[in-house]
Amino acid sequence: MAELDASLQNLKNGDEFAAKISPAAGTRLGDIHVPTDVLVGEVDIADVHAEAGTIEERISGAQRDVVINAGDLVQLEQPEIVLEKLTNFVDRQQRVAVDVPANVLQSYVGTYAWRDKGLTVSLDNGRLLAQAPGQANAPLFAESETKFFFRTSEVEVEFTKDPKGKVTRAVIYQDGEVIKASRM
Repeated sequence: MAELDASLQNLKNGDEFAAKISPAAGTRLGDIHVPTDVLVGEVDIADVHAEAGTIEERISGAQRDVVINAGDLVQLEQPEIVLEKLTNFVDRQQRVAVDVPANVLQSYVGTYAWRDKGLTVSLDNGRLLAQAPGQANAPLFAESETKFFFRTSEVEVEFTKDPKGKVTRAVIYQDGEVIKASRM
């Protein structure tokens, strides 16, 4: 080790071993259509947080989890927290989704007032998506014809109708809180 320390000026950082991928991997993130959890340490470098943000933004339904009191080796620095986060993520993937007719899904499309903001619900290729302000679209999975869940977070959305059958509200269940979001 002492020899290496004494000769640091002789080290060369070339890219001769780097794989040349075309097109760049970052441009293909949108092709990923599976639930994705990105774990990043709270005190990791800014570049890693930026890359994690890019991954979260470009993969539909991805979620970034910041592990508190960890740097770049989250699995070694906070193994219990990483195990808990991964276990919860895997458990959400195993929830059973049911099919809901397209016309029912279409009836939920719209914007719902939520904390002076809007929760936007859209339909894309037969899949219901939800987008909160500042976040990427995330797919909703049906538990029933009216209740949906995310595979990337512990959030559920239930749509309610008036006596005439018109969808008037989305009830959001998040972190023990019940948020009643009226349709705009």
